Amino acid sequence: IDHNSILGFFWSFLGPLAMLAVTYAIFSARFGKNIYAYPLYLLSGIIMVNFFINTTFYVMKSFYEALPMMLNTTVRREVILVSHIPIPLYKFLIELLFCVALSVFYGRFSPTMVLLGLPIIASFTAFILGVSLLLALLFCFARDVEHLWMLISRVLLFISPIFYELKDISSWARKFVYFGNPLTPFVISLRELLMGRFDAASYAYSLFLGVFFLALGYWAFCRLEDTAVERA
Repeated sequence: IDHNSILGFFWSFLGPLAMLAVTYAIFSARFGKNIYAYPLYLLSGIIMVNFFINTTFYVMKSFYEALPMMLNTTVRREVILVSHIPIPLYKFLIELLFCVALSVFYGRFSPTMVLLGLPIIASFTAFILGVSLLLALLFCFARDVEHLWMLISRVLLFISPIFYELKDISSWARKFVYFGNPLTPFVISLRELLMGRFDAASYAYSLFLGVFFLALGYWAFCRLEDTAVERA
């Protein structure tokens, strides 16, 4: 947070709140009329997808930009990449507090929600780190990865259940959104907790995805980091 900024940390809210206002105005009549606490439903999905997109872009490019420093230090390269996670994570947690406030407003807040939410947040962060490690490697081999990932990120806004429920789409689309988009179980799990509910299947699936992608990303990074640095 910039200490010279007049609004300070309130800037962290402006982007998600602006997107909340737009999506609510466009989709509330079509999808929101049957969803209780629709602003909370929207905002929770928005901040999670934004956290994923912003962090992966940030870490992906930071690895390439930090290569000169990495070549002249004994600090492990993956540690340098992990050091870029706290800033977007801090921003995400600030935004999440606003969701908690909405949860309280709608009478959905539960202390149990907080305890169950912590593993999901940790798993989601691990998932993002794993994907970021993979993207950082790919970016060293081909700069086009940045443009491809930008395109994919835009698509993610629509194939993630941000403004609609899975039951609102066709059967084949529902399966694709749930199993083809790894963001979906995380969005559903945390959102359900904010709504005072618990989806055991999505919760377990989210924990699995976090461990799996972190392990995959770390394994690939350890095997290919030297080659990636040479190609960068």
